[in-house]
Amino acid sequence: MNKALVQLGLIYYNANEYQTSIGYYKQVVDRTPNSPETQAALAGIKNNYIEMNDVDAYFAYTGKLGSGVQVSISEQDSLTYRAAEKLYLARDKKARLQFERYLGQFPNGSFVLNSKFYLAEILYSEGENAKALQSYEFVIGQNDNMFTETSLLKAGGLQYNAKNYTQALAYFNRLSKISDSGNSLLNAITGIMRCQFQLGNYKACIEAANYVLASEKMSDILKRETNYMLALSYYRTGDKDKALPILTRLSADTNSAEGAESKFLVAEILYGKQKLKEAEKEILDFIDKNSPHQFWLAQSFILLSDIYLKNGDEFQAKHTLKSIEENYPEQNDGIMETTRKKLQLIEANEASQTKNEAKPLEINIKGNK
Repeated sequence: MNKALVQLGLIYYNANEYQTSIGYYKQVVDRTPNSPETQAALAGIKNNYIEMNDVDAYFAYTGKLGSGVQVSISEQDSLTYRAAEKLYLARDKKARLQFERYLGQFPNGSFVLNSKFYLAEILYSEGENAKALQSYEFVIGQNDNMFTETSLLKAGGLQYNAKNYTQALAYFNRLSKISDSGNSLLNAITGIMRCQFQLGNYKACIEAANYVLASEKMSDILKRETNYMLALSYYRTGDKDKALPILTRLSADTNSAEGAESKFLVAEILYGKQKLKEAEKEILDFIDKNSPHQFWLAQSFILLSDIYLKNGDEFQAKHTLKSIEENYPEQNDGIMETTRKKLQLIEANEASQTKNEAKPLEINIKGNK
């Protein structure tokens, strides 16, 4: 009879009818608690409760059976974690609560590391970045393990987005030392490049950028970003000759923010080299492209006014600055302040010239006696 009941329990378990399966298994335990089939029945009951994500019910049931079938703390630890992991792998939203519950019940349990990592992944996917970072940093704080690389990458990205560039750099540096795959190493060096750029460590950024550009696995978006940081790093360290060809390539697409800034910088470099006609040509081409990036377009108009002044055309310079003053929408990004200062200088110069022209000619006709 017991064998038949165990067999029925297994059939209904395989059919996902867990409550029915439990009923048959419990009959075995209730009828003959010391029979050979009882252990199989208890294992079946446990598996059903795990599938139902109700291991507490299993613990409560076994607790009523006497000391002979008590579930040890170690097994409770394992089963509680398994229930959470099962939900996580099934992408069940209840996994978060189950991992939090596990960590609350077993703060020093055997699966704390796994639980912290999976919880971090859930929190990250839900946009709770501060909480996710705490869990990732717990994983990072342990000896290197199967979750370390992903945790370093995610924590580095979160710290970078929070503008904590020094801490982000530390994580990306560590990731670069333990990475054992091409993609992981590329991600690490990319993170290093970004952090060094934001920290103003341009020589280190150049080194990282050249490594990234040597990769065959980079996307077009990453290639553009890397070239942009490389060009600006050359530019800001005074090596404008190396910056110019990279900026020229980037400036072909002024619909991107990097391309718009690059277009302005190309004109500025040419202006600095006294190549005024070439600089003016770049600016006029920029204007024709109808870039959406008004800040860099306005900067180019200001530079155009400087070119007109260099060529002695004060009227055109003033007209160009006036067009910015009348049409530029943003008041607090520095454009209007620069424009008005330059206009004041031109108008002051005009007033000085007018005063000199209006001054009567004095002729001294007194001779010396």
